[in-house]
Amino acid sequence: MYDLQDWAAVQRVYKQTRSKRATAKILGMSRNTVRSLLEEKEAPVYKRTDHRMAMRTVSFQWNTDF
Repeated sequence: MYDLQDWAAVQRVYKQTRSKRATAKILGMSRNTVRSLLEEKEAPVYKRTDHRMAMRTVSFQWNTDF
């Protein structure tokens, strides 16, 4: 998976070259990857899953079985 640095690099290089093929060659990634990163208008954001809520559901189900 590509992160914020990759997204920013693609945006910066594409702004200079105006070519997806040249951007992919410079950064050493697939043209399809460059295309998908350019389609994202906003920077990717990391969202952490709240595992505590899932554990509460599981423990509640276990307690009701007894």
